[in-house]
Amino acid sequence: MMKKYISIIVITLVLLNIPSITLRTLSIGISSPISYFTFLLLGILIITNNKKYPKNINFFAVIISLYYFIGMLNYDGDLFILLINYIKSLLYVFGLFVCLKHVNMNTLLAILIFGGTTIILDSLFFRFNDFVGDGYISEYGRYAGFYLNPNTAGIICLLGYILFLTRNDKWRVLTILFTFFGILTLSRTFILTWIISTIIYLYYNRKDLIYSFLFITLGFFGLLSFSEALKLDSVRFNFLTDLLIGNVNQEVLNDDSRQAQWAKFYDGIIDAPFFGHGYFSFSTSLYETGGQGVHNSFLLILGESGLLPFLLIIILFGGLFYSSFRIIRENCKPFILTIVLSMTCLVSHNLFDSGIIIFTFVLIISSFTEINNKYIL
Repeated sequence: MMKKYISIIVITLVLLNIPSITLRTLSIGISSPISYFTFLLLGILIITNNKKYPKNINFFAVIISLYYFIGMLNYDGDLFILLINYIKSLLYVFGLFVCLKHVNMNTLLAILIFGGTTIILDSLFFRFNDFVGDGYISEYGRYAGFYLNPNTAGIICLLGYILFLTRNDKWRVLTILFTFFGILTLSRTFILTWIISTIIYLYYNRKDLIYSFLFITLGFFGLLSFSEALKLDSVRFNFLTDLLIGNVNQEVLNDDSRQAQWAKFYDGIIDAPFFGHGYFSFSTSLYETGGQGVHNSFLLILGESGLLPFLLIIILFGGLFYSSFRIIRENCKPFILTIVLSMTCLVSHNLFDSGIIIFTFVLIISSFTEINNKYIL
């Protein structure tokens, strides 16, 4: 029973982004103890766990270890910081997996609903994005709630959307809610992933086509009704409405595109393909003066620690896609969640240090055990 309560506390702190939101809105004196408390609880869950971890979890831990150890070779920063971040990554991977064994799906969904609700509260009242320091974020009509970054908020909305979409009960109607929350972020990644996920689900669940069309229609017209009051960014909102009728605005699609950002780092990858440029070199502007980081977790691994960890992470994701596709007719949730994780990794470089992204990974692994009560890979 104690593990259950600890797990609920941990998942609440992670999925509601409590350490980060308290840091931005209150002070480091409050957020730092919360962060350490989170990792302490994760450590307790790991130490008291008496069950074997699935091979996927152990394999991911090996990749993380190689990434940090090889990245350390060319790292000129504080090794203590690198070690702390490495330990945090492992605590997330093993600890969050244990958490999911003690938290039922209804509790998890309730936490996601609360997190999604902060997005609309952000748009109406709080303006949490003002605390980020980038004033334009709060001015151009994209909202993120407790998550501060609209793209991170989009991940939460996708998780809620998929977990409700793959239910076979009346609560599936709440997919409307998470669609609405997600569109408030006006994240192109959310929109594209939502479309792909919906198409895949409906292809393998044609019996739900009418209900899903009704949900989508209600959600879309609800958004139109409130778009002016919410002061959504007009450029991105018009891009969305055009997309729904089949028109793609290439100018908006290519504006500040991830592909252009990736291209800035290709030469650096070619310069050091085997061992990379060292930890943190592709994460910020250290490698590219004035840049914002590579915004691609796969390129981050390749650029900072070289070919071996990169090949292993590709093998891991390939295995997830293969295994989840084999059971897609029985349950399409693992496959769609793998798409969400892959899309997220393609546009962000936080695979090893984001509790929300790592949670998505362990949720995929956990969802396999729901189906056949055994681990894969």
